Amino acid sequence: MLKTGLSRENSLFEAIESILYDRGPGSEPLIERYLRTNKTLDDADRAIYESWRDRGIFGVFKVTEHAGDRILLHNLIDELDYETYASQGADAITSLTSGGFAMTRIVPIGNIYTLSGTTKNFGQQDAATAKSLAARLLSLDHALPFHNPQKLAAARATVAQNHRIFGGLFGSHVLQGTGAQMIEAYRTFLEASRREASAGNDEPEDDARSGLRLAPDESFPAGFAARQEVRLVHHPVKSAVFLVDYEALEDAHRTPPDDAPDPGAAVLRGYLEDDQIPCFILEDLADRHPDTVDELYQVALARPRFSWHDDGQALLRTYKPAATHHADLPRIAMVPVSLSEAYQNLT
Repeated sequence: MLKTGLSRENSLFEAIESILYDRGPGSEPLIERYLRTNKTLDDADRAIYESWRDRGIFGVFKVTEHAGDRILLHNLIDELDYETYASQGADAITSLTSGGFAMTRIVPIGNIYTLSGTTKNFGQQDAATAKSLAARLLSLDHALPFHNPQKLAAARATVAQNHRIFGGLFGSHVLQGTGAQMIEAYRTFLEASRREASAGNDEPEDDARSGLRLAPDESFPAGFAARQEVRLVHHPVKSAVFLVDYEALEDAHRTPPDDAPDPGAAVLRGYLEDDQIPCFILEDLADRHPDTVDELYQVALARPRFSWHDDGQALLRTYKPAATHHADLPRIAMVPVSLSEAYQNLT
């Protein structure tokens, strides 16, 4: 179904699509829950649903060819081409024109794709709007480019290189200090990474590559620089992450609190609810405190029978569904050159 405006009917279709496929805080897509809980699916049906879950793509596409019910879509984010068909026939996509753009979801059927749900279409004159939407999607989900194997390989290589640079700069992959000190360390790391990435490119040095430009003050939460205890960790897959109140969280793992209102229990709940905290932080603490981790979660979550061994991964799937689904994917934004300006202009 194509649209240029937003009707009530299309809003309903979009809501259903979102429930089926999208991941939100503390929730999982309906299609994933269906696959996880339905034990009666035969192998053929399960393969179809898994393909929709794993290979379905929501993005912004340029229409490069249009003939009848067939369109060739170029994904602005992963930069791959997708042969796509309209399941409702050629009449359903008459307003899509070659050279224009579409924001839609496509799902696979064998080696081809079909449109799923609603489609917002844009003319050639709306290229800037389409690129802005694509950049916004990428900022919300850094895994979107990784449908392209070459981009995934490049991302893994980049994070591995940055991990080496971070360790070489600081002699450790874990730093601790004030918020201001960790911001400065992060900017130093970004500058070093940019220098190495551009080595041999004969590109002029300019302040656009400075740490302050790469990580401006407004990119950090209010009051972050004034914090007295902040950790900066660099992971070989998940890249850099800032942690606040980590010492209180580790203390709670060493000595579990007596009740849920305890500050240590509150910090744990905050780490679970914060989608910017990667799963490996909590997994590492659980591994280092096997004798007390169960008691901590039992108290903090009011779940007296909780066992990290039995329930930990299910808990992470509930609180951090996107992170668990992308557990092996690098945590880095691979921004196509065509979207670089739009990405930089995001507010």
